[in-house]
Amino acid sequence: MKLNQRRTRNKMKAPYIMLIDENETDNFIFKTLVQQHRITKQLYTTVDMDYALSYLSKCSETDYPDWIFVDVNFRNMPRFGRFYDALKRIAPKNKCQLMLMSSTDDEKFFKPILMIDPSLKIHKKPVDPNMFQRLLDPDFDQYSPSGSKIAS
Repeated sequence: MKLNQRRTRNKMKAPYIMLIDENETDNFIFKTLVQQHRITKQLYTTVDMDYALSYLSKCSETDYPDWIFVDVNFRNMPRFGRFYDALKRIAPKNKCQLMLMSSTDDEKFFKPILMIDPSLKIHKKPVDPNMFQRLLDPDFDQYSPSGSKIAS
């Protein structure tokens, strides 16, 4: 079943998605995947967490993204904590879902992130259409069978 068919059947509106990823190639791949599978009509991409926060602070509740995907890596780990704290202050309650992405599946890398918030969802790159289908499914279990917080 294609994603747009499932969304129509469930009468779910297409989510507004924001992607924050320092890698322009990954941004292009994400954007292409989203467009090919008609996952959203509205996608905002940026390579900078601070710019994303500036943009989000100006959004009204109705203009706020439904999903924010943030690539986390060793270089931007210190900034992620500040980004997360600021996002909690400005995001409308129950409006926005934060999803983290990473190229690594090393559990040691994610310990500092999960100390910030143990409920954060981390998805392994590369992103594929099945990830979006799992996110659209209300019965999706965000944890892998091994009990890890990393969803592939």
